[in-house]
Order: sequence, then structure tokens, then C-alpha cells
Amino acid sequence: MIRSPAILAVDSSAASDSNSANSDGGSSSEPPSSALAHTHLHAHSHSSAHAVAAFLTSAVAGQLDPVTRQYLVFAWACEQAAQQGGVELGALHALCAQTATIFKPDLAEALSAAPAHMGMVANLLAQACAALVPAQDFVAQGRLISLEGGDGSGKTTQAQALAAYLAAQGVPVVATRALGGAGSAGAALRTLILDPSYQWSALGEALLTASIYRETFVKIMAPALAAGHHVITDRWLDTLLVYLPQAADGLDESILRQIYDIVVSDMAPGLEPELTFILDLPYTAALARRAGRSEGQNRTDRNEGKGDSFHQTVFSRYQALAKTAPRYAMVDALQPPEVLTHILAQQLQPVLIHNKIATLV
Repeated sequence: MIRSPAILAVDSSAASDSNSANSDGGSSSEPPSSALAHTHLHAHSHSSAHAVAAFLTSAVAGQLDPVTRQYLVFAWACEQAAQQGGVELGALHALCAQTATIFKPDLAEALSAAPAHMGMVANLLAQACAALVPAQDFVAQGRLISLEGGDGSGKTTQAQALAAYLAAQGVPVVATRALGGAGSAGAALRTLILDPSYQWSALGEALLTASIYRETFVKIMAPALAAGHHVITDRWLDTLLVYLPQAADGLDESILRQIYDIVVSDMAPGLEPELTFILDLPYTAALARRAGRSEGQNRTDRNEGKGDSFHQTVFSRYQALAKTAPRYAMVDALQPPEVLTHILAQQLQPVLIHNKIATLV
């Protein structure tokens, strides 16, 4: 249902002043600010919806790409619907006005269904983002390489080591990570989604994750690829497909692909990694590695704390995914790090030769 204003009251002046945040493709000309403090969220100040609204109206939100903010507005609406049983249109309108994003009133109807009409939500998001940021001329001169695997499999270490190895061979390369690779705003979003004190709805988590991907894509990946640099990323598309499906909530691979496609659609529609290394490490070995981290790095985040069953499912999904397309290369991650780096570099060589970049020695 659509919530009564009594549930989530919005300052009438904030709503009436947001004429440019409308369903016809307009957006507010004002940047995100603390003005949304008029939206009375304090009764649920520890909720995930409040956390997203607070982030959107914080100082760091001014650094966000417009499409990132649109994802976050939709994530806020998902969390409101999950926690309050619906979305109050006045609050949604005010949030769009304050964040210079597109107001889609049909979003409230899509989220009022039981379960939520996820396909409709994804379509509305695509429409909003297309109106917010038009398609751009973009040609990827470099290639996108991703590293995937469960928590503790060594993706971050290997992404950095592989980038250093390639750079030493004269290959132009940039290393990043999908979650939080783009400056302080991306890092803050990563902290938000991994905070174990929040319980996200399935769709809200997917939209929040994609918002972080957007920051990494538009600020790190796209400029590097356009400049002819290869990009090596710690996680990308396949993490969405492995970690986030929730069959009981109707969040399947097709919806997740729609959500991902919007991330890249204005510059590189359909962009996927040319090569994906899946670091194959049994869950028990990954647990031992995480236990050996320094004290400052050993705080269990929300994903790491989901338990054995979840991580065994992740392991199985990666095993199955590796068989579905030629771009996947499953690699034994139990090997010493320097040995693994050399193996990855050798397996990457055909891609580099194909693109006339370099021959590794």
C-alpha cells in the first residue's frame, strides 16, 4: 500500500518546492543537501531506510554521480516499503527534489505488491537513469579483467599483484575493486552496505550494491578503458549473480542483470569482463585465512557473518558459473601468492596478444 503521510511526514514546503523533480524526466537543479532533515525519519533512525536517506543528504553525497544517487533513492524506497509496508509519495518526491533525481510515482505501486514487482522496479530505474544521464560516445580501448571468488580467496591481493606484474611488463593497467574503489564516497557506501547492524531487503541490497558499482565504473573504469588502460577489478558483475539471488523474494539472475546493465548503459551497454578469474578456495581454507588477518582488519562484516550455509552456497555457485561461458578461468587459490600471480599473468597473455598490447615473459 501507499503510506499515509502520518507514517512518514514531509515538510510541505520541501515537497512544494520540488517542481523539477517529476515523472516526466525533470530533476531538481539543487544539489543534495541537509534540507531533507525536514523529512521526519527520526522515529526509525536506526533503520536501513534512514541510513540511506542520511547518506544521501550528507556532505559526501555531493561527490556522487547522478545515476548513483538515483540508485540510492530507489534503494531507500525499497527499504521503506520493506519496513513500513509502503512508500509515502510525498517523502519520495521530497527526496528526489533534494537529491536532483527523477521522481517516479509508479515506484510506490511496484513496491506495494507482495512480493514487490521487481521487474517493474528495474524498468522504472532504467527510465529514470536514461532521463537523468543521456547516452555518451564511448569506446573502450582497454580490456576489463575481473577476479572473483568467496571472501578470503585472495582477490584483492591478486588484483594488486597482477596489476603490478603487468605494469612491470610495460602494460598500461589500473587496479580497482567494484565495492568502494572510487574515492571517499564509494568507500563510505561500501561501509554502509557491509555494516552488520543493518538488515537490507533483497532488492534494496542489490540496488545499493549497484550504486557502488556505478561509482567505480564512472570514475575509475570508464576513464581508464577509454584511455587504453586495462582494468583489473576485485569483483564485478558475477558477484551480483553469485551473492545476491533470493529466489524466495523473486530476485533472480534476470533482474540482477537488468540492475547491472543500468550501471554501464549510458557509456558501454552490455559491458562484461573479457576474462574472469575465479579463485577457487574451499570455505574452510578461506576461514583460516581471515582468522590470520591482523586485528585491525579482522572485524567481521555483514557478508562474512552470514554463516557456513551462505558461504557454501557462494562456493557452489562459483563452481557452476565457471562452466557457463568461455571467459571464466577457474584457478586453484591454495597456491602460494607469488605462484598464483604468475599463473594468472600467463593465462592473461592470450588476451593481451589478441589486443596487440604485450607479450609477457
